[in-house]
Amino acid sequence: MNDVSYILAAHGSSSAEANAAIREIALTLARKLDAPVTAAFLERAEPAIPTALDAASAAGARRIVLLPFFLMPGMHVTRDITHIVSQARERTGATIDVADYVGAHDGITDLLVDLAHRGNIAPDPVAPGTVWLVGAGPGDPELLTRKGARALASCDVLLYDYLVTDEILALAPPACERIFVGKRAGRHAMPQAEIIARMTLHARAGKNVVRLKGGDVFVFARGGEEAAALAAEGIPFEIVPGISSAIAVPAAAGIPVTHRDHNSAFTVVAGHEDPSAGPTSLDYERLADPKQTLIFLMATRNLRAIAERLIACGLPPDHPAAVVREGTRSGQETIVGDLATIADEAQRMEFTAPAVIIIGTVVRERERILAYARAADPAGVLAGLEPADR
Repeated sequence: MNDVSYILAAHGSSSAEANAAIREIALTLARKLDAPVTAAFLERAEPAIPTALDAASAAGARRIVLLPFFLMPGMHVTRDITHIVSQARERTGATIDVADYVGAHDGITDLLVDLAHRGNIAPDPVAPGTVWLVGAGPGDPELLTRKGARALASCDVLLYDYLVTDEILALAPPACERIFVGKRAGRHAMPQAEIIARMTLHARAGKNVVRLKGGDVFVFARGGEEAAALAAEGIPFEIVPGISSAIAVPAAAGIPVTHRDHNSAFTVVAGHEDPSAGPTSLDYERLADPKQTLIFLMATRNLRAIAERLIACGLPPDHPAAVVREGTRSGQETIVGDLATIADEAQRMEFTAPAVIIIGTVVRERERILAYARAADPAGVLAGLEPADR
C-alpha cells in the first residue's frame, strides 16, 4: 500500500493524442516520485477527476495530492477543482491536498524566458519512427513469425495485449518501454483512442513502435482501425500478419476446420454478444448450416446461449462441438460434445477464456487423427498430444 497517491488533474481535450501526452507526463512523474500518479480530467477524457480520487481512496492511499496542470488561476482552479475536492473529501473521508497550479510557480516564467531566447533557433526535425502492427500468433512462442520476432528485437516501445506470452515479450530489448494495453470482457486497460494516440506520439518522437496483438493483426483485433489512423497521420507503418487462433487452435487439438468429407467452408465468428439478451448483429439463421464449420472466438461466457440459439435455428442437438482452452500452449485442454451437452461439459471442467469453440461435423475427425498420433508416437511428444489424449 502506498501512503501517498497523486492525481495529475488536467482539463481534457478532444484530441486523444493530447490526452495521451498528459498520461505520459503522469507516468514520468510516477517514476520520479516512486509513487502512484494518475492522469485525470475535468472533461472530454477518462478517468474523470472524481473517479480518480475515489479510486485512489479505495486503493488505500492515506493521503491524496491533487496536482492542477493549469497555467492560469481561472475558474477551473478556483471553482471546479475546489468543488470536486470538497465533495470527494465528504464522500470518501480521505485526506486530499491540492498543490499550487503549475502556472503559479516562478520556474514557469524562467522557462518561458529561456524558450524565448532560443525561439529563433529552429530545432532539427525528428524523422518519425516506424510502427509495426504484429500478430503474435495463437500463444506458442514457436508460432511467432520470424518477421515478427525481428520487429520485436528492434523496437523502442512495445504496446501489447493480454494474450501475448512472457516468452514472446522477452524478445523485445531490455531497454524497451513496455506498455500493457490489453482488453478483456468488461476490462480495458486503455481506451482504443489512447492506444492509437500513444503509437502516434512515440512514432513522432522518432521511436520504433511495435503494437503486438494475439493471433493475427486483422482478425477481431482492431488492426484495421489502427492502420487507417496511422496512415491518416502520415506515420510509417508495416503490417506483420500472425497465425490466427481460429485456425491454429483447432489444428493443435486435431480438428481440421475444413475437410472434403464434411464441409467446403468455415466461418469465424466473434462470440462476445449474448444472443439471448436481445437483438444481435449475427444472423444465426445463416450460421445454422450443418455443411459449414463455425469457429467462435471470445465466446466462452456465451457458449450456452450460442448453442441454444443454433439449435433453435435448425441445427440438431447432437451436432458435434468442441472447446479448446489455452490452445497451442502447454496447458492446452480440449472437451468434445454436441450442442446439447457442450455448455454443461465446459462448466463442469471450469473452462474459461482464452478458448476457441468449434462447431461442425469436422469435430468427429479429431478421434481418428488422435488414434493415428497415438500409434505413431505413443509418448505424445512429437504429436503434441494433450495429457488426457495420450
